[in-house]
Amino acid sequence: MKPSRSTALILPITLSLIISTVAAAITDEEIDSAIAYLRSNGYNLFANAIATSDLRFQILAGDAFTVFSPRDSDVFYLDLSSYANDYVQNLRHHVAPGLRLSFVQLRKMSLAGSRVETLLPSHSVLISNRFNDTVLNEVTVDGVRIAVPDLYLGSRIAVHGLDGILVSEFKSSVDSTCDLGCTPPSVWPVISLPSVTPLVEPNSASPTNSPPRVNAPSYLIKPASSPQGESTSGVLMKSESPPPMENISPRI
Repeated sequence: MKPSRSTALILPITLSLIISTVAAAITDEEIDSAIAYLRSNGYNLFANAIATSDLRFQILAGDAFTVFSPRDSDVFYLDLSSYANDYVQNLRHHVAPGLRLSFVQLRKMSLAGSRVETLLPSHSVLISNRFNDTVLNEVTVDGVRIAVPDLYLGSRIAVHGLDGILVSEFKSSVDSTCDLGCTPPSVWPVISLPSVTPLVEPNSASPTNSPPRVNAPSYLIKPASSPQGESTSGVLMKSESPPPMENISPRI
């Protein structure tokens, strides 16, 4: 049976839709390229956060994203002062899904003060501008200046470098897992050991450097008698108790 003209037209349209849908997915190569551009422009910590957290999988699961990268110093402080889960939530606030916005598009949006949703639920960012003598010279995201516009422009991902970090306000996850037992440095317990004072009896003498006294055995010199009953030289004999003073000198 020969296919009809309508069937012959539907097949190419269906194939083109399938191809466009496949092409719309973000690839590993594109996200790796974005991470490489972040690192080459000094945004290393945010690049590491994308590569090692759930952010990578969320981006791969979407069709388009605009990323506003905070500086390394701000990400470093955020890591030290936040729980692990709160740290990732703050970083989600810097990623806008569904839109691949170049700096030209952001500049146009800033004129009207447009809001863009982020990966952090119920949190959006305000794209606005700063004027100098009625001339537009800066585009800001929630008041933070875009310092490196169009840091990376891919087919589905746009990355811009910020001159700070976006402030995220949300309920902290107190039961999250962190490297230090979920206890931030500001509330670490302070443990002080009691001072130890040496015990000295009231009437005891203070210690000196003199050597310890040793109870050495004492000796008693006892006169010996000759067979004829005459006294001879004294004989040295060990005594268990100290001898009286008068017995120390021998009698001859």
